[in-house]
Amino acid sequence: MPISLLLAERLGWESAVWLISVLRLDAYGGLYTKLPTLPSAPVLSLVRKLAILRSPHAMAILAVSLLGAVGWALQVPQNNELVHAPQGAIFMPLGGSA
Repeated sequence: MPISLLLAERLGWESAVWLISVLRLDAYGGLYTKLPTLPSAPVLSLVRKLAILRSPHAMAILAVSLLGAVGWALQVPQNNELVHAPQGAIFMPLGGSA
């Protein structure tokens, strides 16, 4: 990270992003050459894939996920109001502002 900060300071932030991209490609190349190939997964029919929905545990997990998504969606209008909050207003997750 300090090398990318030095690059960003001297050559602009784009150079730091390019450095990280090159390092990422290098890491990908190493993983591609060293990791063994995995066998392909068996092809399952749609009926077999949907059979998991008969499980009460799977349905409970889906219900909790749905409630979380709905709760997040209901927060969006409040978060949009925070964008127009006065300078210095701080959002407190447990309610209110400081």
